[in-house]
Amino acid sequence: MFRNFIYALIQLFFRIFFRIFFRVEVVGLENINSDSNYIFASNHLSNLDPPLIGSFSKRTNLYYFAKEELFKNKIFGAILLFVKAFPVKRGTADVDAMRKVFDILETNNSLLIFPEGTRRRNNKFTPKKGLGFIYMNLQKKCPILPVKVINTDKFLKFKKIKLIFGEPFFINDEKDYFEISKKVLNKIENLK
Repeated sequence: MFRNFIYALIQLFFRIFFRIFFRVEVVGLENINSDSNYIFASNHLSNLDPPLIGSFSKRTNLYYFAKEELFKNKIFGAILLFVKAFPVKRGTADVDAMRKVFDILETNNSLLIFPEGTRRRNNKFTPKKGLGFIYMNLQKKCPILPVKVINTDKFLKFKKIKLIFGEPFFINDEKDYFEISKKVLNKIENLK
C-alpha cells in the first residue's frame, strides 16, 4: 500500500516534469481500462521512454525490464527495483527474467516491453522474438496495448513529445514469435 502511494507520487512528479519541460501531448488514455492488465508494447527511442509511459499509464502495477548493467550501482539499482523495474540479461535466454514476466502477467499486473529489445538507432524497426515468446507462452492471454512515443530521442532539444496509447488487442492467428512481434510493431508504427 505504502509502496503504491510512493509510486503514485513518483508518477505525478514525472507527469509534471514532462508537461513543463516537454509540453507532452497524450492521446488515447481512454484505451486503458483500470480493471484489466496489459502488455504495454512500445517503440523505444530514448531512456526517457519508460518513465514517460509509466507516468501517464494510470497504472501503479506496471513493471519494466531494465538491462542488468543498470543495477550495478546499488543506489540506482534500489531505485529501479522500487519503481518495479527488474534486471534482464541481454543477448541470452534469461530464465529468471522470464519467470518474473510470467508471474507479473499471471497475477493481474501489467508489463512494459519494447518489441525491438533496445533503443532504435535509425528509422527502421527491427522486431525481436521476445514479445512473441512471452505472449504465446502465457497461460491466460492478456491484451497487448500498443504505445507510440514521438520525439523522446530529441529531448536535449526540448522538442514537444507525443505519447499515444492505442486500442488493446489480442493475436489469435499467429504462432511464430518473430511474426507476432512484427505485427505488434506495425500496430505501433500506424498509431497517429
